[in-house]
Amino acid sequence: MAVEQAPATALSAVELVFMAADFLWGGYWGDEQIIPVGPMVAILLGIGLFLMIRLGFRPLLTLGGAFSRLWGGRKGDDSAGDITPWQALSTALSGQVGTGNLAGVATAIALGGPGAIMWMWITALFGMALSYAEGVLAVRFREKHADGRFHGGPMYYIKNGLGKGWGWLAVVFCIGALFSALATGNMIQANSITNGVQSGTENNIARILPCQLLQPTANIGMSACEARAIVDAGGVIELDERGRVLRGARANAAANAQAEAEAARQAEAALQAAQEQEGPAPSEMEAAGELQAEADTPRVLTAETLRLVMASWIPGALVAFFVFLVIIGGIKSIGRVAGIMVPFMAAAYVLVAAFVIILHIDKVPGAFAMIFQYAFGFGPAIGGLAGYAVMEAVRFGVARGLFSNEAGQGSLPIAHAAAQTKNPIRQGEMAMLGTFIDTIIICTMTALVILVVSGSYPTEGGGFVEYAWMSVGELEDVAITSAAFGQGLPVLGGWVIGLALALFAFTTLIGWSYYAEQAATYLLGDWAAKPFRFVWVGMVFTGAIQANAFVWRLGDIANSAMALPNLLALLLLSGMVVKYTRDFDKHGKIPHAMYKDTSGAVAVTLTDETPGLDGSGPDAGVSGGEDGQSKDG
Repeated sequence: MAVEQAPATALSAVELVFMAADFLWGGYWGDEQIIPVGPMVAILLGIGLFLMIRLGFRPLLTLGGAFSRLWGGRKGDDSAGDITPWQALSTALSGQVGTGNLAGVATAIALGGPGAIMWMWITALFGMALSYAEGVLAVRFREKHADGRFHGGPMYYIKNGLGKGWGWLAVVFCIGALFSALATGNMIQANSITNGVQSGTENNIARILPCQLLQPTANIGMSACEARAIVDAGGVIELDERGRVLRGARANAAANAQAEAEAARQAEAALQAAQEQEGPAPSEMEAAGELQAEADTPRVLTAETLRLVMASWIPGALVAFFVFLVIIGGIKSIGRVAGIMVPFMAAAYVLVAAFVIILHIDKVPGAFAMIFQYAFGFGPAIGGLAGYAVMEAVRFGVARGLFSNEAGQGSLPIAHAAAQTKNPIRQGEMAMLGTFIDTIIICTMTALVILVVSGSYPTEGGGFVEYAWMSVGELEDVAITSAAFGQGLPVLGGWVIGLALALFAFTTLIGWSYYAEQAATYLLGDWAAKPFRFVWVGMVFTGAIQANAFVWRLGDIANSAMALPNLLALLLLSGMVVKYTRDFDKHGKIPHAMYKDTSGAVAVTLTDETPGLDGSGPDAGVSGGEDGQSKDG
């Protein structure tokens, strides 16, 4: 009896996780819409708007100047730190620029309409204020430990900025960061690479390498090698109604070939009979015949229907190996690789997308018109009333925008805390550039390709639609983006998306490894850094060979556990960020880039040598006490 109840209990637990994730990010509980938008969406967007107003819209006003200083960030200013500001930004972007730029944009448009892109832009603009504050606080409250490395991020500006009484909040953040990193920053990314490789090798290279059966035939009760040997010899594999190999189906190829011929003869006879008699429409007769055939006769797998793919352990082992090569050297190695790979892959993707858009330049004005019309309810309704369309555009645009750029989540400041700089303000500007580049540039290019490339795309019911994002029940997530690029850039389009997906996922793996490592060392001590890198590589291999959609929803909840402590800290420390910013803008004062020395007991302050600074000290009036807590509140 207990054995029979176990699946129901497990299913209930899964449903609870799904419902909790849907409520946090979508406002749904089950099938019922409890609130218009999810609490996490409202909190992130609300605090971003609050910070933007308090900063006097400075992130937007100084955007041009920040870009002009971007190239100079390739070299540090000889200050304490582990990597250059450019490498810090590239490491942060390695986590930001990921599958969300391909699949997330497509999902936002498919579920929220073209207007969702407008709300992604708005979210990114407010998110720039969050990223700016994160970068400022990360450098201001980082620490130097006995391992000689700099450690920073939300857990450190919670501890050193809010005081010792808030240590529990830093622990909550680190637990959420580890959970989120291992789920969505590791296993899901590794599996997306495996899926991409397997899709490209289905039924070709998979026949000369170790292979496996693809769903839904993965559990037929026969090994891939055995199945391949039968169909390659011209035979077929008979399956029962449960999709398992029939007893005796391992007979010789000749017997199986006879079964195949007999099945084909019966199917042809049934089709002839259906065409000769009056009755239901042909499509209805065919559907009825298929159902009857499934019920009365076993299904067969032939060389055409047997789906073989490369064994998942092959790409899994390769990805794990290359990740190991990068992360074993720590943040310096990650920063070097990210500093080269991220700018290259982002620029290459933008150039290819721009080429496709130029080929359809006549449709670009219409695409922008659709974005604005649907964003405010002036376009044709989607799924009902125009008001419903606006609500969905807001919901999916904001949610997918936040998933893509990670502003406010707490991951970005961990990378920026390692920058070789003594100027928290300038590093805050570098941090906000990452949000702009990720969403306003890369996501927009993806969106425009999806909106301007027309063709004939399948949809439910056997029909066809003009644009990939309109497909229902046939295309979803990254398949929408791949279909649009494939139509806009024949032959090469699909390969471009496959390569981009692999590179984006790989850089996310190495970037998030550092975030997870910093969370682990905060909880366990610096000794845990190197052992954790081996754990990370092992989880990469595990994720590559076993997909689990359940992990995505767990990751959604973990993202909330990560973001909420960080957002609370940003809110409580917002006065400090505003004061630092105003002092720098008006008087050229730079707040201390404070860190603790290797003994962990002495607060060391880096002063600025720039002429014209107030002689009383760069952080006069805003310096911290002995425990690092600010006196200005």
